[in-house]
Amino acid sequence: MVIAMVMVIGTMSLAVFAADDYTLTINNTVKDHTYTAYQIFKGTKASNDATDKSLGDPEWGADITTAGKQALYTAYGMTVAEEALNTSANILALIDKIADEDNNTDSESDKAVKFANVFFTTAADGSVTAKSGLLTGPTGGKAIKATGTSVVFEDLASGYYLVNDSYTAGDGETLGKDYSIARIAVQVVGNTTINNKADKPTLDKNIIEDSTKVKQNTKNIGDVINYQLDSKVPEMVGYEKYFYVVTDTMSKGLTFNDDVTIKIGNTTLTNALAGVDMTDADAVAVAKASTGKTFYVESSTDATTKATTIKIVFNNFIQYQ
Repeated sequence: MVIAMVMVIGTMSLAVFAADDYTLTINNTVKDHTYTAYQIFKGTKASNDATDKSLGDPEWGADITTAGKQALYTAYGMTVAEEALNTSANILALIDKIADEDNNTDSESDKAVKFANVFFTTAADGSVTAKSGLLTGPTGGKAIKATGTSVVFEDLASGYYLVNDSYTAGDGETLGKDYSIARIAVQVVGNTTINNKADKPTLDKNIIEDSTKVKQNTKNIGDVINYQLDSKVPEMVGYEKYFYVVTDTMSKGLTFNDDVTIKIGNTTLTNALAGVDMTDADAVAVAKASTGKTFYVESSTDATTKATTIKIVFNNFIQYQ
């Protein structure tokens, strides 16, 4: 999950104001998670107006390497020679692309995801770490292990920061079920407070036996097994998009009847693919992109294990917040 703050750059400033003692407070942190702040760009506060959040005279920050600079240019389609990585014109052109000022089609969350993915990678166990050689340190002791519900970074210079949330999972813990992580892209021009969206979905699976929920039962070949998945809609305040997908793998020998029904609150959702000609790729794509109160289901059977996997995709899930 990535939380984005708007990146505002002032390319010209008439005066320079000191900005070396700001704080960044992150609320709703999770105990035993470590939050590390990396300064990607630095600059000056463009004016002494408290409401002016623009960053003047931007330069590269203290925590990005030469390889990191090159990776960022490349990610935004810019080819820059090594000797020109630090020129003001190139930096400003890159910032314009990151902020998408000329073609503002991406949401702020989309921009933050693209930006963070340049520097971070997700391991097989779901843990997120910085890519090797792109970031340093960080400088200034900007790594804090949470002992409560908030962390405060102090003495920060003006700039644009990436905050990585790292956590070492315990035995049996899995990402999305037992814990969640966040990557935060935030501009600091003055004391700044943001709320970490660390909420995670919940999911409870039960077989329905004579209108009663049970965890197991006995059936004969040919019998139908009805089961129910109950999930709490997660906290989505602050998000512009939220993708919600449920994946379930059935044991070998079970056949999927493709008769899923879904209800959120008192609203019954419509299967967007019902009645669609599945051989018509365009029609299928249109149905899957529906913004109504719909969902669609995809299933596949593994050729080796013979187990069938069901994927239930909720369209436009943000509407249910």
